[in-house]
Amino acid sequence: MASDIVLSNIRGRVERLTAKSGAAWRRGDLIGYDSGWVKADASVATPIYAQLVALTPADGSNEEVNLFNACRSCDVHDADAPFTAVTAQYLSGTAGAITETRPATDFDLIQVVGHALDTKNMTLDLKAPVEYELFLEPDLLDTSSEPGIGGADAG
Repeated sequence: MASDIVLSNIRGRVERLTAKSGAAWRRGDLIGYDSGWVKADASVATPIYAQLVALTPADGSNEEVNLFNACRSCDVHDADAPFTAVTAQYLSGTAGAITETRPATDFDLIQVVGHALDTKNMTLDLKAPVEYELFLEPDLLDTSSEPGIGGADAG
């Protein structure tokens, strides 16, 4: 996002949050919480889930600009964007950034943060974290005809 981006259709606006000391970002960056508001990041030791889109820049090291506004969902227009139309957008391993490449490194957080509408526009829609618990029952394998095994396997 080299050019100035335009954020519109803002939904879920929150105001006057405080950036964590030492954290800094620009408008349009993805923000998460790690003992304070920081740039979201898919590939740190403990991934930081994207929860907000920054509407204003912030600098946690400067009390004059450490308060920021953000939203949970918005449309983004970026004249320089390399978006591929109708493509999922993911939280990047580069802090605060968005990518079309699904994170593939071990232990990376895979979070879809929106989708491209065309080559210059995308919609960001950050959802609250969701947890799924799956229970899989192993198949009972009949190994009675296998030489040397001779019984039904219980899993």
